[in-house]
Amino acid sequence: MLKVILNKKVIIRSLSLFLIITYPLDQLYTSIFPNISIPSPFKSLTFLYLFIQVFSYDLKYIRRVKDILQILFALIIWSLISVLWAEVSYIDALKYSFQMLVLWSFLVVAISNLSKDKNALKNIIFYWLIISGLVSVFSLLGYLSPESASTVGRLSFNNIGLNAIAISLGYIFILALNSFHLFENEKFKRFIIYICLILIFLLILKLGTRSVLWGLVLAFILPNFIYLKRKNIIRVLVILSAFIYAFFHLINTGFIQGRAATRLLLFGSDTFTNNSRVELFNKGFEWWTNNILGTGGGNESYAYIQMGTKNLEAHNTFMSALIQFGIPGIILLLLVVSIIYFKIYLIKDKRQKILFFSFFVFFVMQLVKGSFIQTRLFWQPLTILLLMLESFKIQRNQ
Repeated sequence: MLKVILNKKVIIRSLSLFLIITYPLDQLYTSIFPNISIPSPFKSLTFLYLFIQVFSYDLKYIRRVKDILQILFALIIWSLISVLWAEVSYIDALKYSFQMLVLWSFLVVAISNLSKDKNALKNIIFYWLIISGLVSVFSLLGYLSPESASTVGRLSFNNIGLNAIAISLGYIFILALNSFHLFENEKFKRFIIYICLILIFLLILKLGTRSVLWGLVLAFILPNFIYLKRKNIIRVLVILSAFIYAFFHLINTGFIQGRAATRLLLFGSDTFTNNSRVELFNKGFEWWTNNILGTGGGNESYAYIQMGTKNLEAHNTFMSALIQFGIPGIILLLLVVSIIYFKIYLIKDKRQKILFFSFFVFFVMQLVKGSFIQTRLFWQPLTILLLMLESFKIQRNQ
């Protein structure tokens, strides 16, 4: 009997890891299988996983991040309540709330299953990185995009924005770049990590998403310089020098060309003052001042249709929360971000703090550039952040 229970726990933990590390494959499902009409199996597997676990997962291990989970749940409840004043469609508001509820449930179940496993974070980083590395290779060769990297400025994918792919790659890139201390005595794995980082870096450059490329630079530099050590500074300078050399070498050789090169190189005050996303932010705030309760969940596009803009979302998660949920929504979101920051700040281990803080900085930068509170682009990194915080507490206590 005990053997059966232990085997079940192993299977559930393995499934938890599988659903996290295969996120890039879920994103690119329609590019990998362009002619298939069957929906992504990852979504069905997630529902099955939650159905199996709904009555059996153990919350006693979730202590350090329980307050964050409760605030996120309050946001979902507020989204459900917003059905009462949904501007256009209460069905959209219900769908939006249901999506958030499913992703929140996965977050809770995954943390309760994986926080007891001291190798969970290492396994997530390593295998998520390998899958992202393979995605990068096949994307650069043209198997997952209409054209290969050698014939086009910016790559594209079927039924998913290239920025979403770039952000996903950015999360694992910054996570792996600051986690070499977890693989100190594993030379082969460190070699694999180096190779995958190079491949992912090439794809990120080819995608030309500014918020990802410069977000990675800031997320890498800031934590290492805040916690000053000669070793950290030397490491940062070496990696930055390699980055600058590779960046301009790839431009000179024509690997980065056209719109991708223009977007990555032209970065000044005009980038912000003339950016359509600044206008979207201003238009969204203007609409909200006359509609304090917001549009209701899933009805964000209604505000922008009324304001006469071409884009139908804020491209800013905080503004998106304000437009849809009003003051309560943005307060709850800001509370989540603030509490995560203070929990990271209280960590004493410098290497852990640099790892956590760099990932957190990149996460916040993407919240400022995109509206995706109801998608895995928000909940996937949140799962990693909360798992790191929860696991760190358990390991320290042991």
